[in-house]
Amino acid sequence: MNSDDDPDSNTYSFNIFVLSTNDEKVVLRNNIFYHQGTWDGADPMFCLSRHAGLHVFEAKNWINSNWTELGPDGELTVIGTVTQNSVPLTGSNPGLTNPSGHDFSVPTSSAVHDQAAVLPSSISYPIGNTLNLEH
Repeated sequence: MNSDDDPDSNTYSFNIFVLSTNDEKVVLRNNIFYHQGTWDGADPMFCLSRHAGLHVFEAKNWINSNWTELGPDGELTVIGTVTQNSVPLTGSNPGLTNPSGHDFSVPTSSAVHDQAAVLPSSISYPIGNTLNLEH
């Protein structure tokens, strides 16, 4: 989590991916990026990237509506890019069952229910180097 140059500004951001070079690539397919609550009384902003790399939205993704492509960070020069082959779904709450109680299931009334797109047949399972964060 970063704050802008002014620590009293109550502006915070979460960097979802931190890639070091533009040779690195993240392809986003069928993800939910969600936060609830505040940090020091402010609503944190999701930043897709802090510095570098290629970030490609494909298939269906859901992310809090206060997200930004590249993070507000005064110490780094941003050289990364974001490509939206599929515009992400956004909102304030994806409608998960009970995130506070660690129940991340998707009820039929959820905004993300049945929104996943079919993945390309060229992707074999299981996928190596998969990152699973549920907190």
